[in-house]
Amino acid sequence: MSPNPLETEFPDLAFSRRALLAAGALTALALTLPALPARADFGYGDVNTLRFLEEVARLQADFSLKAAMSAPADAFSERESNAFNLMTRQDTELINWFGSARNKYSLSAFDGPSTLNQASSRPITQYRFTGQTFKNRDRILARALEIKGLSVGAFHGAVGHAKDPKLVEAFAALGGVQGRHLALLNDFSGQPPYTPFETALSRAEVATKLAAYGFNREVLG
Repeated sequence: MSPNPLETEFPDLAFSRRALLAAGALTALALTLPALPARADFGYGDVNTLRFLEEVARLQADFSLKAAMSAPADAFSERESNAFNLMTRQDTELINWFGSARNKYSLSAFDGPSTLNQASSRPITQYRFTGQTFKNRDRILARALEIKGLSVGAFHGAVGHAKDPKLVEAFAALGGVQGRHLALLNDFSGQPPYTPFETALSRAEVATKLAAYGFNREVLG
């Protein structure tokens, strides 16, 4: 019999049934990103939302990678390290999904509605996280919870902004993955993994709250 992938990725999660369920959902969705919709009925508002969510995804992936590289060797348990690695891989896959969207629709990351058919390279953003952010486990978890919570709010907010029905479905599915990430982070912090209600945030709210980390407001259009 082949080994249980959950036991491989999360060897200690049996001690937390709620975290085990969250990890199982993460593992099951590791490679199932939603299909991109056809170009039909794809408006400028949808383009703006794609740009905005891509910036959110890039910032949080940058944070996760720096946390993995900069955290003290004894900051996380094996279970937590495995979970962080899995979330980082999935956030990287999410960035690739947005890159595929821009390539498929020939969209620049920061162009205006009059240049939607011109493909161009995305400017490189330098995100800002101080060394103190990664000093110990508590500080890393605090920032991870903050950023991931804003990501969940951004995706839920995008569901209400998108016009193309398939994009609405895609953003809802991607928001679900972000929600499961947040559930694991809550569990690691000793909080209830799932909250009864997840708040939808506007693009302006998310951009303002992430500004200190170098979020590029140009994506707001």
